Amino acid sequence: MEVASSSSAASTVSSAKTLIGEVLQPLYVVIFGMAILAVILFASLKHLRYHQQPEVHLPRMKKKDMTIAELKKYDGTGEDGRICIAVNRKIFDVTRGRKYYGP
Repeated sequence: MEVASSSSAASTVSSAKTLIGEVLQPLYVVIFGMAILAVILFASLKHLRYHQQPEVHLPRMKKKDMTIAELKKYDGTGEDGRICIAVNRKIFDVTRGRKYYGP
């Protein structure tokens, strides 16, 4: 009798595990699919937003020496939006890298 009851208990536990597995497996698939979709949407939106910003096409600046006061005019807030930096007494126009150097 004990063997039969332990066998039926094992069968009940096994069927419960199977039932839980049958319920949870589709749930895992749905969650995984939603995560993949979220990653794809995030990457697509980031890609589109990056490429929608218009490129700034300004003519090249003539090479010239500037004082600190003159250089401060090129901080990206002026009319033309130019950004210049000075490193070791050399002036660089970094307007194209606005998202790195900009205001």
